[in-house]
Amino acid sequence: THASHEKVWFWTKKDYNDWMDSPEAQNSNHGLYAYMEEENGEVLDSEKLGNMWKSLRAAWADLTQRNLAPDTWGKASTMAWNFVHSTMERTYPLLKLAEGGWKLETLCTNLYSSWRQS
Repeated sequence: THASHEKVWFWTKKDYNDWMDSPEAQNSNHGLYAYMEEENGEVLDSEKLGNMWKSLRAAWADLTQRNLAPDTWGKASTMAWNFVHSTMERTYPLLKLAEGGWKLETLCTNLYSSWRQS
């Protein structure tokens, strides 16, 4: 819960969106993935983000092998959604530091289409 992880800045997508509209965000060097944070509130570095994306692409490849890969992430079945979330959250527990899994959902929504087309 957010109460047990007080250093996490962006527990909800609204927290992140509100921050993005703030002057602080405009002067920040955290980049587009400022919401990808460790338990201590530190933003992931590019190497960790790259490793996470590699794992995410592997999970999507597994969906393809199982004939569960949707055309767009918004059309993912419950089985596909659960598979990706459980796989990624097991490897990257920091993805659980978000209400309703919004951080992983945002990543999937932003990255899936370009992966699917490649």
